[in-house]
Amino acid sequence: MIRREVLAEILTDNPTVTVSQILMTYDNSDRTPGGWLRHQLKQRLEAEGRPVPDKPSQSVLYEDLAHLSDASTTRD
Repeated sequence: MIRREVLAEILTDNPTVTVSQILMTYDNSDRTPGGWLRHQLKQRLEAEGRPVPDKPSQSVLYEDLAHLSDASTTRD
């Protein structure tokens, strides 16, 4: 899933980023966590000819970050 790939990149650069920070900075700037997510989603989805969704909900982002956290703790 592209959104989780981008979130993983954000966490690599800034492991302390929170869902609130992502949502508060979900703008057109690629210099903020939310802006980077928005920019990358748009770029990657359009490249695949797929529609760009609206801003992800808080619950979706929490689920994504939990999934990424679980994945990072179960790697060999």
